[in-house]
This record gives sequence, structure tokens and C-alpha cells, in this order.
Amino acid sequence: MPTSQPEYTVDDLTIVGIVEIAELLNVKPRTPHAWKFRDLLPAYDYPSVNGTEAWKRKTILRWAVTGPLRGSKNRCPANLYDEAIAACTPGERAALDALQSEVAA
Repeated sequence: MPTSQPEYTVDDLTIVGIVEIAELLNVKPRTPHAWKFRDLLPAYDYPSVNGTEAWKRKTILRWAVTGPLRGSKNRCPANLYDEAIAACTPGERAALDALQSEVAA
């Protein structure tokens, strides 16, 4: 009897480190280091990849739109916003909708 394999998306398999976070979010290379130093980055998904913490790309995108920097200049780039929203949980999406309604009012 064949067993079914779990379905994965590219984001489930894409791992990013500090350098890739800067590239992904289009910020200066030192900015993710500052976020890490200030404990602003989300908890890492992998404790050690080549000797440093790493995250799923999806984790960083979700954090970029829901995390502490969501209203700052260092928010998710427009070209990744829809992808980031898709990575959010329904509760996170509802909170973002409420926040956008408050801003529009």
C-alpha cells in the first residue's frame, strides 16, 4: 500500500539566514543583525545551519507583516506583501485587517 507524502511548498523548504533576510526584505545588510541584537526577529526555526541560526522564508515573511516592525519603514516590500499575507494564520490576517481599518479611519 503506497503511503502519501506530505505536500511541501518552496517556502516550506527555503531556509534563510541573516544575509538572506536583508536581501529578502530589501534592507541594509546590518539591519537584520541589529534586529537580532534587539531581539526583534522571530524565534529561529533551525538552531544551527552552517553555525548560525536560520529561519524558514515563510517565517520571516509572516514576521515582516505581523511583527513589531509592521508600521515602520522596514516593513515587508510591496512585491512580497501578498505572499507574506498568504503565510499568515487566519487570526493574524484578521488582526491586520483590523489594523488597516483603523489606519483608514
